[in-house]
Amino acid sequence: VVGIRRGDKRLTGQLGRIPLRVGDSLLLAAGPDFFQHRNLDRNFHVLNGSGVRPKMSPAQSTAALTGFALAIVLSAVGVLPLFSGLLLLLAGLLASGLLTLGEMRRRFPFELLVVIGSALTIAGVVERSGAAALMAGWMRALFDGYGVYAALVGVYLITMVLTEL
Repeated sequence: VVGIRRGDKRLTGQLGRIPLRVGDSLLLAAGPDFFQHRNLDRNFHVLNGSGVRPKMSPAQSTAALTGFALAIVLSAVGVLPLFSGLLLLLAGLLASGLLTLGEMRRRFPFELLVVIGSALTIAGVVERSGAAALMAGWMRALFDGYGVYAALVGVYLITMVLTEL
């Protein structure tokens, strides 16, 4: 422990003589193996740090990027669905050791998955209810004859209104 913060104040003095209270933030100077501990999430709330896995070698980076590009190309030409290609890439990364299950669990943005899933659900409901066709008709009536840039401005404005609801 190299520092203690209580609220907005930095505590000074001998660190061993300062009584800890709930909510105190401790600044740790940890070794390189700190992020390898299994119980890290239960015992610590890491606010900031350089707990980054060592960089991949150029060959490993090339393999990962090539796999990603291959999944996209196979999807674009219709050989393999994108989801299946990315699932195969994930399996390959796990099998080769470039990615571990613990690291995947720690780094996966579950909040982003919830936001994207919710947005896709709402979009599906808007489309099935006919509201999307109704809005498209309104936009066409409002911006028809004003050119492409006016249509772009219209799409922007309607998107802004819909996201603020």
